[in-house]
Parts: sequence; C-alpha cells; structure tokens
Amino acid sequence: WESTVPHRRDDLVFICNCVPSRHLSFVCSEENDEENSDFSVVVPHFGVPHIRPSSERISLTPVVHTSAKSPPTVIYGKHANTLAELFRNDDIPVQIVRSPQDIQVAAVRKLLWASLMWLICHDNGDSSP
Repeated sequence: WESTVPHRRDDLVFICNCVPSRHLSFVCSEENDEENSDFSVVVPHFGVPHIRPSSERISLTPVVHTSAKSPPTVIYGKHANTLAELFRNDDIPVQIVRSPQDIQVAAVRKLLWASLMWLICHDNGDSSP
C-alpha cells in the first residue's frame, strides 16, 4: 500500500487468507466506508493445485478447484463486480459484501471453516477436501 503511488492505490486487490485488519490497517478504519473505498479485498475459497497446458494459447492455464459445499469467495471494494465476474467464469461461487466490516467477518469465518474442516476430516480418517 505505502509503496504504491497514491493515484494507483485504487487498483490494488488484496487476496487474504487472514484477517485483513491485522495486516492492512486501513481496511477497517472508520474513515473507510462504502463511499470512501479505494481498495479491494478478496477472501478466497478455492485452490489452484496444478497448471495444465492450454492448447489455445502458449501460456499455461491454472486448474481451479472448489466444492459446492465450500463457502463462496467473498469480495469487497471498488473492483468487486469485475472480480466476481472473473471468478464466476471459472465456476467459483462469490458473494460481494458492502463494507470493510463485512469482509472482516468473512475472513474470520473462513479461518474457522478451514480449521474445522481439516480437523473433522482428520477425525473421520478422510484426507481429501
């Protein structure tokens, strides 16, 4: 954030597997509300376990994995609609939230979900997601 020139900060997208306010102090500051949001935050609920060659392009294409049982990827901020469209194109369910506090709640829920899911799978002898 600080290393980015101010006129480009509104194009930053933070993808967090953490609670955003612990690392991005501006996310939950009182001066940031729906009308004053120049950042975007994504709390992902999908994985990219490997890359497959693409026959249509020279570059490689990531293979995105998600489950219908997984929570949706949660998105907040200026670029939320554009990001949601990109994720939906890969069949990743998304939820757009309207406040920095909502993205905080989503991040905490994700940490709990991820921790509990692996504990439950371990207790049941199932190592697959």
